[in-house]
Amino acid sequence: MDAKYKRYDQHVVAPDDIHQLLTYAHGYRPSGEIPRALIVHPAELGSVRRSITVRAPSGHLGTIDIVGLDVRQPPQHGITELTKALGRQVEPMGRSSRSAKSSSTSRRRARSADTNVPSK
Repeated sequence: MDAKYKRYDQHVVAPDDIHQLLTYAHGYRPSGEIPRALIVHPAELGSVRRSITVRAPSGHLGTIDIVGLDVRQPPQHGITELTKALGRQVEPMGRSSRSAKSSSTSRRRARSADTNVPSK
């Protein structure tokens, strides 16, 4: 998933953005699956969804879903739209899981330990 601060509700997706997302999707895809990526962008005329399927003579290169989130709506609306697009629950920032909190605590401790190292 990549956030683009471009008005893709009013313009076609830039070829360099398509290339970037397909490259990432190909690199991180599970073995044997067709690459799939998601572009999220602001939209002012209501939330919009569409997909781009990229094909080559060798076959299907990947699919990019494009989701425009209505910037006039409350944040929960965006979470709902992303959940639909991803096909799984999206957690709002600030509501991290226990493991994320634990990881954050570990990082804080490591930073604290780094700052207490005596200098030469």
